[in-house]
Amino acid sequence: MQPRLVEQGVITQLRVELPRLRPGPAPQRIEVEGAGIHVLSTRLQGRKESETVWSVRVRADGPAGQLPLILRAVYPGGEAVEVNNSLTVVPAAEASSFPWAIVVGGTLLALVLALVLLRLARRRTE
Repeated sequence: MQPRLVEQGVITQLRVELPRLRPGPAPQRIEVEGAGIHVLSTRLQGRKESETVWSVRVRADGPAGQLPLILRAVYPGGEAVEVNNSLTVVPAAEASSFPWAIVVGGTLLALVLALVLLRLARRRTE
């Protein structure tokens, strides 16, 4: 499974490569379970020799730290094989507390005001 490190609250696309877990056809779907993990979608990407490659979109809302996961390959007929795995959840990056929007807006307003005053000053001198 890649990546193995996810950020709290951020939607992350995981690449899961499952080896052949039993004889017969490949799994028809994959299920992912873990405390504090929300699975948004799963999709078969393709096959790589005897492995199946899946794309799994998740959001980790649980606490930071090691998060145990269960990957469940579900086969035609309902039989399933479970594989234990884990993710590391890191705290969300803090947003910058600097008010960039206010600074940019104030700068633009000051430039417009300066241009208007410059035009008025030129008209008076003419």
